[in-house]
Amino acid sequence: MYTMDSRDIDSPPPSSRPKKADHAPNSTEPSFQTRQAAMLAKRTKTPARALGRARVESIIGTAIELMREHNPGDITISMIAAKAGMTRTLVYAHFKNMDDILEQISIRFLEQTGLYVEEYIRKRNPKTLPELLTLTIDATYKRFSRPRTANLAAVASHVPYDARVVVKDFEQAAALLYHSFWKPDWPVEPLSEHDPFCILVRLQEAIFSASIRKHDCITKDYAELAKHVALDFMAGVERRFLMQQIHAGTAHINTRLSAAVNKLSTASDPRLLTIAVEQLESLATIIDASQ
Repeated sequence: MYTMDSRDIDSPPPSSRPKKADHAPNSTEPSFQTRQAAMLAKRTKTPARALGRARVESIIGTAIELMREHNPGDITISMIAAKAGMTRTLVYAHFKNMDDILEQISIRFLEQTGLYVEEYIRKRNPKTLPELLTLTIDATYKRFSRPRTANLAAVASHVPYDARVVVKDFEQAAALLYHSFWKPDWPVEPLSEHDPFCILVRLQEAIFSASIRKHDCITKDYAELAKHVALDFMAGVERRFLMQQIHAGTAHINTRLSAAVNKLSTASDPRLLTIAVEQLESLATIIDASQ
């Protein structure tokens, strides 16, 4: 049975919404909240007219209320319409079907989870990557340690596979959260398939999902396991990318010197060419010794 209420996805009042960190690398960059909203905007039902927005909120709130007593897969449009005091036609004016409603609930819960975790981290102002990893998992554990909240997150499992885009949204939003606090100069595109934070989020999601399936919430021991995995994984990533930067810098230096050798060779001055080659060989020896 699902025991939850609409407070789990209510928007926080403006005064409690997280502010941009003082240590942000670039104060002109959009906040995490803005970037997350932009990421999910194309799939969020937000009618322009106030009346339409009120109806959408009423439909979604009624669906959440019904989940207190019913499995999401058993709730119908007729049940929502009857409880909300509106016609089925009016519900269908805003949602194509029940899957559409469930998807919107999942997306809104995702938005609020992101803001909750961001505010938790921002108040504690992490100074290192291990601190950020630990705080992120602490916040996630706190958010999903209640069975009713974990069950609300499980609504996405009742959405058909071809519409379950919210799973991808979760991975990207979680990785985006990491990037909003930590912007290392890694040679990969942020939020790409090879972004270490995206890979880490998938690892954490697997651990958290296992806990929710087994215990209907994220337990402390699973949270600790996620911390160990995160710290070990990112330590390995940092070492790997550091070596890539060294090798990339070496290649850059060799390319520049090779270009210089080619340029000098066109000057038809054997003395200058000999000096350039000697310098290149000397630098190559130093580089080989440092690896």
